Amino acid sequence: MSTEKYIYIAEHPCEELSKALNELDIACQIIEQEKYAHFLSQFLEKYSQKPFYKYPIWENLKETATFSVSEEFAWLWFEELLVGKEIIVFFDLHQSPTALQLDNGADLKKGLENCSTFNFYVSNTELDFYFSYCDDHDLLTTGGTAVRSLQKHWLGIAFEKLQNSLDTQTWETEKEVFFDKVRKI
Repeated sequence: MSTEKYIYIAEHPCEELSKALNELDIACQIIEQEKYAHFLSQFLEKYSQKPFYKYPIWENLKETATFSVSEEFAWLWFEELLVGKEIIVFFDLHQSPTALQLDNGADLKKGLENCSTFNFYVSNTELDFYFSYCDDHDLLTTGGTAVRSLQKHWLGIAFEKLQNSLDTQTWETEKEVFFDKVRKI
C-alpha cells in the first residue's frame, strides 16, 4: 500500500468514508443526527474529561486507563484489532453531524485506505471501548476494554522491529531490557 495519496482534504469524512465503503461493497449504515447525538452524549459522559462536546474530542479524553501509540497509519491495525466487532465510527461535530455503523470493524481499514486522512473515533453501541485516531499527530489512543489488545498488538510490532534492528550479540542484551519494560505495562 502506498501512503503517499493520503492528504488531509476531507470536508465531510462520514460521507467520504461511507462512499468508499459502498464502492467496496461493504455494508454500512449512517446513524442520523438525533441517534448520534444521544450516542455521543453517552460517549462523552463515559470517556471525556468534560461531559459535553468540546473540540477536538481526542484532546479531551480522560487520561486514566488509556494507552496511546504514535505510529503513522496505525489504523491499518484495525484489520486485526476490530475483526468481528460491530462498531460505530464518528467524527468531530464540525466535520460531520452523522456517524457510521459497520458490522465488522476489520472492514474499516479497507474503507480508510480509500479516503483522505481525518481524525476519527471508533466505539461500539455498548461503549465498552474506544479508539481515537488523530491524523495530525499519527496518534492512536484507546480506552476501555481495547487497551489491552492495543498494548499486545503494539508490543508484538515493537518486539519485531527491535529484533530486526539488532545483531545477535546486541539482541541478547537488548531483549532483557525490552522484556523488563513490558513487565511494567
